[in-house]
Amino acid sequence: DKVPILKGFNMIMFTISQLILLNASFWKPKTINPTLRKFMLRLGNFNEKKVKILSDGVKTGKFVKCCPSLHSDESCSIYNIKNFATSFKNASMIYLAVHFLPILLFEPRKVFSNPNKYFKQSLRNTIISCLFVSSYNFMVNGNICFWRNMLKKDYWFSGIFCALFASLTLLIENVKRRSELTLYCIPRSLEIIFRLFTKQKYPKIYNFLRSKYLRVFSFQICIAIWLTIRTIPKGKEISNGLNMTLMKLIFGTKN
Repeated sequence: DKVPILKGFNMIMFTISQLILLNASFWKPKTINPTLRKFMLRLGNFNEKKVKILSDGVKTGKFVKCCPSLHSDESCSIYNIKNFATSFKNASMIYLAVHFLPILLFEPRKVFSNPNKYFKQSLRNTIISCLFVSSYNFMVNGNICFWRNMLKKDYWFSGIFCALFASLTLLIENVKRRSELTLYCIPRSLEIIFRLFTKQKYPKIYNFLRSKYLRVFSFQICIAIWLTIRTIPKGKEISNGLNMTLMKLIFGTKN
């Protein structure tokens, strides 16, 4: 009756997905969804110019100081503190909608029955999510500055340190949202891996990964997982309320 829990598994999978996403956005930009990449750069207060400076530094071995190539502040610490505040502001525009709107739209009774609880809980979740994103970006940018200034050179493995340290910020997020973020990042990472198998080099694998049979099978697995979560003890309580509400609307309460 009890589904086994692997301690740390969620963190491991999130870290792996970040290793793929961050390094792909840097080294293999064509493998990552353009919209997702733009979103990641904008949220992290990064741009294509900075990416080119870092990639050129790795390829040529030529080192340029962080100021003014990557930022205008003479101190990297000051820059990263400012960037933390900017990231928090950018994230708040997104997470205000993420945490306030779903309950209001899909569970209005809860809102009107206890508006103070709804407001406090939504505001708290918004602040926590913004802290997660801004801390994540702080770790990425901070590690970029730290390693290149310490080694006086740009190395490819700096991206690995960025992903490893940035992944730890997942612990800031609400426990219920950690698995959601991981479940969002894993498919994006798989897309990148799939795109590495090009039609020219790997025609058979390319066709298999894009076959309708694999898509249907993947969809069946996803639905099976969600329905299993609904039936296990406390499955609904530990899952996202919006997802469970949508499942209830689609499959009803008796299934």
